[in-house]
Amino acid sequence: MAAHIRLIATLNLNTDQQLQTYWIQAGSFWPWVKKHVLQAPLIHRRHNKEFQLSTAVNMGTLPSRLHSIFLGFYLLSNLLYCCLLDYWHQPRAALLAEARGRTGHLAVMNMLPLFVFSARNNPLVPLLGISFDTFNLFHSWTGRLVAAQSLAHTIIWGVNNYDARGLDGMTRHLRTDSFLYYGLISTVAMVAIVIQSVSPIRHAFYESFLHFHQLLAAAATFGIVLHCELQSLPQKTFIYTLISLWTLERCIRLCRIFNRRGTKVQVEALEGGACDFQHQRLLA
Repeated sequence: MAAHIRLIATLNLNTDQQLQTYWIQAGSFWPWVKKHVLQAPLIHRRHNKEFQLSTAVNMGTLPSRLHSIFLGFYLLSNLLYCCLLDYWHQPRAALLAEARGRTGHLAVMNMLPLFVFSARNNPLVPLLGISFDTFNLFHSWTGRLVAAQSLAHTIIWGVNNYDARGLDGMTRHLRTDSFLYYGLISTVAMVAIVIQSVSPIRHAFYESFLHFHQLLAAAATFGIVLHCELQSLPQKTFIYTLISLWTLERCIRLCRIFNRRGTKVQVEALEGGACDFQHQRLLA
């Protein structure tokens, strides 16, 4: 709409006939892109419209067609990064070890967009003019990707250790090695986040979901930090950078809250049982 208004304002048209002459000259390519890509729903349902299995069960919202293209490309690229190993014909143990390292590395790297997309002070919102709801959608799918890669990382480790030590040796190794123990804590926390973020649970207990979500995210991050620290993994510096960015964003939010003295609300009763609310934000 803003683009159309700017266009009309710069046409310098003088008569209604000229205006109508302009509008009858419809293009072909750009309207087709808007209709089928930019503004098109995914499957007859637009983004932010609830996808319900029944009147009582809401399974969340579907992304738009454009969002689906970006998400599909992002998920497919991560799948290719996990599968394009250096040498597929190497011994089974070496192949699994390489896949384990690849999935773990990608899970850590994808935590950067995961943290940025969830931030209320996301700098990309004003820079790109994209709504916070869109970034929240990307945050949800990136979180599912990170959880899937972390789970794959743990399962591949388990398969390799089962082949080498057996079930008893693998469980004993897991109990005695802190490096593995903290990594397992992080994976369990991420899987728990995915389970509790299912739409019926999230909508039924949103406040509880929000607090548990933050606690589980902190537990997952804490586990990754110790997991990387105990073996001095190269991802250690990246994790500390993420924590610094998250802390900075939280400090900015706290400063904005403390700089506001609150909100003054005036409620006036109207006829018919209605109320008129007038609020004024009080700044420091």
